[in-house]
Amino acid sequence: MGLATDNLTAFAGLNGGKNLLGVTAAIGALTSVFLFFWSAGRRSPLGLASSLAALGLELYLVYLSRSAGATIALALALAAFIAIAGLSAVRPRARAVASVMLVGR
Repeated sequence: MGLATDNLTAFAGLNGGKNLLGVTAAIGALTSVFLFFWSAGRRSPLGLASSLAALGLELYLVYLSRSAGATIALALALAAFIAIAGLSAVRPRARAVASVMLVGR
């Protein structure tokens, strides 16, 4: 970790810069959210704990990267994930209607 010209922390080294770190952490956060729900369905306490720990670290890295693009993309992807996951609780006939409403056609 180096120091930027404005005395804020900047990430460089193994990744291409702060934006790549933010995007990588955002993808990891989405994976952790998926693994959390998957582990909850299988009732795996170790899976729940490890996915929550990884999610916390990844969200912190997105915050530290100060990448606006990664933050916005993560927010939109999480909203879409929650909307799609919510469809699984709906009956199959209503699911088709709700899917069309989400897509907008």
